[in-house]
Formats: sequence, structure tokens, C-alpha cells
Amino acid sequence: MNFLNKKIKNIGIFAHVDAGKTTLTEQLLYHTGAISHLGRVDHGDTLTDSLDLEKERGITIMSASTSYTYKDQKVNIIDTPGHTDFVAEVERSMLALDGAVLVISAKEGVQSHTKLLFNALNRMNIPTLIFINKIDRMGVVIEHVINGIQKLLSTNIITMQSVSDSGCRDATISATGLKADDKTIELLSEVDDMLMMDYLEGGMIETERLRTLLKTAVNERLAYPVFFGSALNNIGVEEILDAVNDFLPQFTPLESEMPGGIVFGTGRSHKKKGRFSVLKLTSGYLKKFDNIGEDKVTNISIWENGRVKTTDHLNAGDIGLVMGLHHLNIGDVFGCTQNKNMLSLGKPTLRSKISSKQPIQRKALLEALSLMQEADPYLSYELSDFNDDIYINLFGYVQMEIVKEMLKRDYGVEVEMADPMTIYMETPLEESSASKMMFEDGLRFSAGVALKIEPLERGSGVQYHSEVGTGDLKPTFQKGVEDGVFAFIDQGLKGWELTDMKITFTDFQFNSVDSTPKEYRDLAPLVLFEALQKSGTRLLWPVSDYTLNIPVTLMGKAISDLQQMQATMSEPMIEGETCVIKGQVPNENLNHYEMKVHEYTSGMGFFESKFSGYEDAPKDVYYEREKFKIDPANRGKYLLSKLNTF
Repeated sequence: MNFLNKKIKNIGIFAHVDAGKTTLTEQLLYHTGAISHLGRVDHGDTLTDSLDLEKERGITIMSASTSYTYKDQKVNIIDTPGHTDFVAEVERSMLALDGAVLVISAKEGVQSHTKLLFNALNRMNIPTLIFINKIDRMGVVIEHVINGIQKLLSTNIITMQSVSDSGCRDATISATGLKADDKTIELLSEVDDMLMMDYLEGGMIETERLRTLLKTAVNERLAYPVFFGSALNNIGVEEILDAVNDFLPQFTPLESEMPGGIVFGTGRSHKKKGRFSVLKLTSGYLKKFDNIGEDKVTNISIWENGRVKTTDHLNAGDIGLVMGLHHLNIGDVFGCTQNKNMLSLGKPTLRSKISSKQPIQRKALLEALSLMQEADPYLSYELSDFNDDIYINLFGYVQMEIVKEMLKRDYGVEVEMADPMTIYMETPLEESSASKMMFEDGLRFSAGVALKIEPLERGSGVQYHSEVGTGDLKPTFQKGVEDGVFAFIDQGLKGWELTDMKITFTDFQFNSVDSTPKEYRDLAPLVLFEALQKSGTRLLWPVSDYTLNIPVTLMGKAISDLQQMQATMSEPMIEGETCVIKGQVPNENLNHYEMKVHEYTSGMGFFESKFSGYEDAPKDVYYEREKFKIDPANRGKYLLSKLNTF
């Protein structure tokens, strides 16, 4: 049996916050008959913003899937969050896409988050159309928007329409068609060498030939067609529907009848009882009661014309809600599939203490956080071994408020959250070794362990290596050493997670009568922290790469600002009347600087930043984090804890 439906496209809609992507999604659904009522964000009745919080705040928080059918083409469409605090949702949605529509507000132009999204789509090789929205907003100058796209995103754009009366309510668009001009020919010659020769020889260049070449160029990310409109006022909606059909690629299934796919979301069904996986099937077909590894598919639903519909199978290329896959998490693949690597658009760099207003609800809070973390791996939390303290990692203040509201509404738990603090990390200052052999220094462990630590380059993470052969010490005992080490690397000497270090298991002692894996697991942290104390640790803080574009006349102010922010700076590059400065800036000093740039440059400046990793903090910057588990550096308390008397 072959269920394959070749006419499926999975597209994402991406934009900076308030650019109009949810409104555009609503119009696409309405125009294709998927919904009978046209919702509005400001009225709180859009289909994809289904959460109460989304309706009230007028922003998208969770990626929402839906679908429409237009001219026999099924399109699964994912409306993604625009706010920078929800980049994890954006990141996951990209795993399932065949193409994308990048929405840019004609009023605000290209924003820092717009560029971050555009670059991410390029890195993931996702063909992209550009839709310039809100052309009827007062003060809009189309030429300025196009110049911004060419300057900040790509010069390889082809405008497919012209705009009349932009900046007023009577704005209209008209198709210009593909013109055989110098720029278009030069761009499309990248996919057809003969095109330039025919053009120079004065031959007739047919429009259909140009459209075919443009489709290829879009698929290969060599060109970006630009369309105009106003989603709110139904301008350009039908044209973007046609563009999705004409220029974004069809899904091409892998040549296998076995089901294969990738999971890009998880969640809970009604009343949070049943766990479902949101996945894209990339090969074969998936039926109810099929086995995927250890799991059995118990239910399948798909999106069809704006609604979720239960079905008995999932076609290759389609997106579905699948129940029963308890062992697959976000980013996991199964069967025959093309494994797209998870992006890294960001990393939580804030940490806040969270507690339930009613102490009796602590257990309910932990259960709620576990369910929320299941759907968002970045939303991690930690528990203190000493008291009831719970800490949560966040992207920003908006996300913090959303988490509080979701806990209250969805789980009935009212919480208090302390002011967030920056998440630092630690790394060893130098190479160091330590050992504790059997019963040495009065220790009562029937085991001996020797470890060596070495600092590594920034971004290396933690590497573990054993020089002890499995013929000398059985793997189960060696696993005890490794488990003991990794159980405590999330809390270094200053309380921060350890990183950029190599840990080597170099020697051991063993007693065939008394030694157990637990003895090695309990001893290893003591040895590790003795080596760390000999070495000392350096504090690392999160930094972001930035690009600052400002008028030359404001270069002095910009440099002064960057110096106060402790940013590194490249040599300023002067391009006409614009100055471009690049470098790195500590995250905790950003303080929404993109908004300040927009203000002091009267909208002519642009500041883009993207998390790049951790670097050495200045020597005058010193923060300790409250320890949330027993500290192996405090030998007495650690040993008491192992004797169950602490």
C-alpha cells in the first residue's frame, strides 16, 4: 500500500515581533477556505494564537501548526514566535521546513531579529520568500525598506511587484513580472550559464524560462523574490499564496518504504494526560499501531484546512501529532531520514529563583516545570539539595512573565520569581592532578581514583577520557568514576557550571572483595574538586557577536557607548555615510541597546547581536552562585552526606 501524497509543502512564517506574520497566516487560511471567520490579533481571535496569553498580549508564544489547500496543493504552515525570548520555538520549527516566508514590516524595516532569522534560514538551507507587510502604514517609504534589505540581508533580491501610493490607505500593488534586465539576468545566470550568453546576443528571453530559473535559484538560496502587501487589509494575500505554490519547493521523500522522520515538538493532550510528538515524516508512511523502536503508535492526527483531524496513517512529507512515542524527544530522528542539526539561535543566560506562593503547591510546581521542560528543553530548572529552592533558566524578562502566567493558568500554581541574574560558567586556570587511593587520608572508600584536569579552548565544553584499560578495571567500575565526575560539573568552586576542560582518569586501586561501582562514583567528586582547588578556576561570562550600523556623524557616540558596555570593537568601516562596527559585547551589558540605537539615530541605525558563547570575564568581575547541592570541595560535609548523617 502506498499512501504517498507528493503535493505537500511545509513552510514557516518568520518575522520580528509585530511585523504581522500571524495576521498573514490568518489571511492565508481565510482566502483558501480553511477558516470561515477572519480573526485579528488585536481582537484575540486568531486561529494560531490559541493560548489565552497569546490572545491577550497579541504575540505568538508557541509555534502553531495549521494547514490549507490551495489549487490542489496542501501547505502545512507554522506560525512562529517573533519575540527574541522565544527563539527556541523558532529553532525547532526549522527542523521540519521545506520553505519559508520572511515577513518584514514596511514601517519598521529590517530589525536585528529579522537578520538573525534570515541568517538562520540560510544556514539551514531553507528557500525563502520575502513579504513586505504594512505598505499602507503612514510614513512608509518602500525604497528605504528595499535599501535596508539589500544592505542588511541580501543583494540577491528580485522585486516581483510595484507599489502605488505607499504610506496611505489607498496603497495598491501591481505585478511587474520578471523583467529581463541586467540584474535579473546576472542573478539567474548562476543556474543557467547560457542565459547570459543569450541575453548579450540580443535573443528573446521568454518569461516562462525566467520563472523556471527563478524557482531553481530560490531552491538553491541564490535569489529571494520580494512581494508587497498589507495582511490586515487584504492586499497582496492572493499573490503570496501563488508565490508559495510557484517558487517554494515540493517535499521530496527519501527512497524508502520504512517510516522515517524527525521530532520537532512535544506536548500534552487535554488535561495534560497524554504526551504527543509533533513530527515530520520524511520517508515511507506511518500507520496506527506501528512500532517505532520501543514505542507503539496509538493515535495519529494531521492538520487539514485549519483543523486537527484524526487519521489512520501519516504520509511522507506531512506533519502529524503522534501519540505513543514516549522515548523520542525534540530533535530525535527515527528510520530513514535526513537529520538536520539543531540550530543554536541562542542559549538561556539568565537564572531566577522560583517558588510557589503557597508552600503546599511546591510538588505541583515541580510537576508543572517538568511538563513545560518536556516541551521546551531550554526551559531547565535545578533543585537545591539543602532547602526547597528551585532555580529556572530563561532567555529574558518577557519569557519570565509568560512562564509565571502559564503556570498560573495552565497548572493552577501561582509563583514568585526573583530578579534574574546572569548565568556565568567556570573553567580551570591550569593543568592539575589529584588522587585518593584506598583508605588514604582516613577515607573509608574501598576504591582508589586519580584524575587529571586540563583547561581547553573556549567553546570546547567538557571532555572525559580514561587511560585505564577495561582489562584492568571493568567498565562498570569505570562508569562509576565517570558518573561521579559528571554528577558535579554543574557546580564548580564558585557555584557555576564547569566547562572548557578535559578530565582524564589516570589511575586506580581495586579490591575484589569490597570495591563496588558506588565506591568509585562517591570518591571521584572528591578527587575532581581537589584538583580544581589546586588549579583554581576562572569566571566566564556570556558574550554576543554584534554588528552596529550608524550614520558616520554619530560614530563618536557609538564608540563611547560600546566602551561603556565593555565591548570589543573592530576598526570602524566607513561605507558612504554609514559606519559599521563589529565585535563582541557581554550579554549583561546589552540592556536592549538595539532600542537605544533606534532612538538616537532616528531609526537610521541598526544593532544586531547574537549569542556566541562564553569568554573570560574581567578580573574585577566576580560573582559566586549559591551552592544548590553538596559541595565536594567541603570534604567534611560531603563525607557526612555519603554516610547519610548530613
